[in-house]
Amino acid sequence: MIVNKKYKTIRKCYIYELICRKTGMRYIGHTICSLSFRLNKHRNTRNCSSKKIIDNGDYFIKPLEIIYIKYGLSAVLKEQWYMNQLENINDKPAINLGGSPNLKINSARFRERHRERLRIQANQHYYNNHRKIRERDNTSRRNQIPIQCECGGKYKQRSLYEHQRTKRHKKYLDNSI
Repeated sequence: MIVNKKYKTIRKCYIYELICRKTGMRYIGHTICSLSFRLNKHRNTRNCSSKKIIDNGDYFIKPLEIIYIKYGLSAVLKEQWYMNQLENINDKPAINLGGSPNLKINSARFRERHRERLRIQANQHYYNNHRKIRERDNTSRRNQIPIQCECGGKYKQRSLYEHQRTKRHKKYLDNSI
């Protein structure tokens, strides 16, 4: 894993192929895990199209490309590109733009295209829930106010319970009794 201050975390991702030596069948996938770990997952999976290759017994896994990603979408798009270029036995596309509920795409392109609709939805949500939102914000602000503890320290409401279990606080209570 590579840490980048601007993007927080960028991960190393393998676009790989699982190939049967007997038949030449190919399965294409992507993973941020090691290839050996991913191969073990394929061996233990029952309902994946790669099972056809695993059942033949003579296979190997090799990386097609190593990419560095922040979001999984770029890996899925790259995997789909390889699936379109190379003959494979994958049952399902890597990316389903038909509205699959299993695929959550939170892309900047979507937000850019639907900016006005999203703004209207956000405003409508606030209008319908403004009392709850304000109460939550006020509660959050109340929890941020420093509270003077009897032992002399200042703590925020959310940290006071944890502080009361510390050695410092318990020592003060023992000495004051």
